[in-house]
Amino acid sequence: MRLALAGGATGGHLLPGVAVAQAVREFVPDVEVKWLATYRASENYCLGVNGIEVYRLPAPRLRKGVIGLPIFASGQCACYAMALSLFAARRPSVVIGLGGYASAAPVMAAKSLGIPVMLLEQNAIAGRATRTLSRFAHAACVPWEECRGDFSDRCQVEVTGNPVRMNCVGRNRALAASTFGLDPQVKTLLVVGGSQGSVPINSLLASGLDKVASKVRNFQIIHCAGPGNSELVREAYERNGIRATVVDFLEDMGAAYAATDLVVCRAGGTTIAEIAANGLPGIFIPYPYAVDNHQYHNALAHCKPGSGVILEERGLSPSRLWNAALDILNDDEALKKMAVACRMQGRPWAAYRAAELALKLAGVEKTVHIQAGKTEAELRMTA
Repeated sequence: MRLALAGGATGGHLLPGVAVAQAVREFVPDVEVKWLATYRASENYCLGVNGIEVYRLPAPRLRKGVIGLPIFASGQCACYAMALSLFAARRPSVVIGLGGYASAAPVMAAKSLGIPVMLLEQNAIAGRATRTLSRFAHAACVPWEECRGDFSDRCQVEVTGNPVRMNCVGRNRALAASTFGLDPQVKTLLVVGGSQGSVPINSLLASGLDKVASKVRNFQIIHCAGPGNSELVREAYERNGIRATVVDFLEDMGAAYAATDLVVCRAGGTTIAEIAANGLPGIFIPYPYAVDNHQYHNALAHCKPGSGVILEERGLSPSRLWNAALDILNDDEALKKMAVACRMQGRPWAAYRAAELALKLAGVEKTVHIQAGKTEAELRMTA
């Protein structure tokens, strides 16, 4: 069997694809996996370590201006020709489109050759590329019921949840805490602004720390500040005597989640899916410039049962953010209720459900047997 995945640029598109590829390999160990990605450096950290054969496509973004559309169109035509040639030479059994501008040409090439196409959508509001491509796809996996209406009637839509990687759930807390030099008995706050960090969140927490330092010292922090942004944040924690591990990038998110009690983060679909799978309460600060404001809608869909708090970035003060985090961390009962609500939202088996559907499109019948309360690492699969 041959599996091709198309898309890239951000971790939000890439990581669910990695999770599905891993799940497919558990069903079909000798599967041949190819990934049609872009040339962005941000893709290297999650594709290079997963044994996936990568083909780079010169897929341009759609830019504003008079020449933006012609450049985009010519680039997509070039990508289409490259994908068509690749698929004709070694025909995939199924192609999975991960959304974004980089997935368009490969999905259209697959459609031209009669290859089954499945789409993965990570957000509560489907992306523009995915909405358009749904007219040419056989099936799509979506994270929430709210997303179903964004797809063409021709496309079979399954609410599977957003696929998460197997090493992101079910980890040991004590071992995880030790990797960060932290005490597993002390409540831990995780701050993560996506794969590239978040300068506004860094600034809010660092600038407001002086006024609440005495209260924050009761806890410990893992803070992913983003490339080149760690020094300012680290200095603020050190100046105030706060036990914290500050990094540019978190390579092992599973360990970070296992060591954590509360998360302050953006509201990307992948981040929310990983948090939910680990049953972690969250304070969500949606990125205000996301297309269609989809991060806000992601947070809204996730937080409905009380599994998190939404704080919009516009007008958010450092004191309000710190007080929200401290109020939750200091209230054991509230923390527990939020964790239970969050776990009910979690779908740690989503990658297997998506893999099952992809294999069905490829003509390979496999069935996932889900046991309530089990993590992905504990799931039992039978042919």
